[in-house]
Amino acid sequence: MRWRLAAIIAVPTVIAAVLGARQISGDASSYAASGRVHHVARLDAAVINLTQKLEDEHDLSAAYAAREDNGPLTRARAATDAAASAVRADAAGVGAGYSAGTVQDLKALLSNLTILGDIRGTVSAPGVIPLYSLGVISPAITFSTAAGDGTGDARLQASVTTLAALLRVENEMSVQRAILYAALSVRPPVLAPADLTSLRQAFQQQQADLSEFKASTNTTEQRLFSNTVSGVAVDRANADEARAVSGVPVAQLTRLGLDAAPWYGDKSTTIGDTREVANQLVGQVTARAGIGTVARALPKSRSLTVVELNERLAGFLRENAPHAKVLRGDALEIIRGFSFDVLIGNLPHKVTESLIGIMPGLSFRTAILSVGESTDLSPLDCAFSWSEVTRTTGEDFLPPQPSVSRIVQVIPLTRGAASTR
Repeated sequence: MRWRLAAIIAVPTVIAAVLGARQISGDASSYAASGRVHHVARLDAAVINLTQKLEDEHDLSAAYAAREDNGPLTRARAATDAAASAVRADAAGVGAGYSAGTVQDLKALLSNLTILGDIRGTVSAPGVIPLYSLGVISPAITFSTAAGDGTGDARLQASVTTLAALLRVENEMSVQRAILYAALSVRPPVLAPADLTSLRQAFQQQQADLSEFKASTNTTEQRLFSNTVSGVAVDRANADEARAVSGVPVAQLTRLGLDAAPWYGDKSTTIGDTREVANQLVGQVTARAGIGTVARALPKSRSLTVVELNERLAGFLRENAPHAKVLRGDALEIIRGFSFDVLIGNLPHKVTESLIGIMPGLSFRTAILSVGESTDLSPLDCAFSWSEVTRTTGEDFLPPQPSVSRIVQVIPLTRGAASTR
């Protein structure tokens, strides 16, 4: 018999065993592959955060020799180190079963992070910007650019491509911020011919990457960018940079009021606005990579209804699990309004406790719930039998999670025996 399932979310290998469905290796393999995709998306978010911290550090490093206050650089380095530690932690487990390109790009990034100390040792030397860019920032962006490869999800890959173009825009903005900040920090201010050439190249590359970003986005995303990356500070930074790129001597720019601190502040606002857009895209990529993982791996049933509270995530869920009926709203309210044979739930443990409270008023044949280690199941004793099937630990997830959950089967007393403690 194929059952009608009301799934809030579930652990598919456990469900296959408990419900008596025939579990085949392909289902487990598919679920593992989906987990790897989500893992890479989560790791990519950490890598992007690291890229942004590296950009801030390298921009401050560019002016280190000319400025007496190295406090901002010290803080930037600490932020970079914390971000690098997060990447190393999230990288755990990436290996067999993952895209060969992903593994290779990650190895290159982690290897290059080991030379960060050497780069910092040359902070007062000319050419520190390309050392950062080629040594650690470029490998990070390379990883992010290919994060969607091998997923088989064209929409996810398109989102990653859009995000990668915006990351390159942001990085070119950072290079421009660093070059002019360094030039304006010395006394008297000077922009060497080689630095002017680098500034122009970064400016031109930013325009090319911005065109690629716009070409790969929809109207909503384009509007998000134009509305977010805007304002007086953005306009001022763009105007100052346009004059510098055109060849106006830095000394003349300073006479017009341009100085190191205002330039750094205005360009940082522009970069910060761009990062806000990028971080929203990161959230979409991460959500798309993870949403629907379980629904796709559930045993076949006559019908499958999935409940999702968040409207944006519900949209991803409809795309990733087109065979399921997706209802948006509060699961505890919606579940009272329709009939089903099997209930599957992996809500936050506190919400699951509320679900347990309303279960005596529901009609179903069996339920599979993920509950906390200390969740009190005694309220079920009056109307149900329940038994613990297995436990999930952090190692059952990609990436690993800190929590431990019990997976329990709940059956109305008319169908089951006494509960098992």
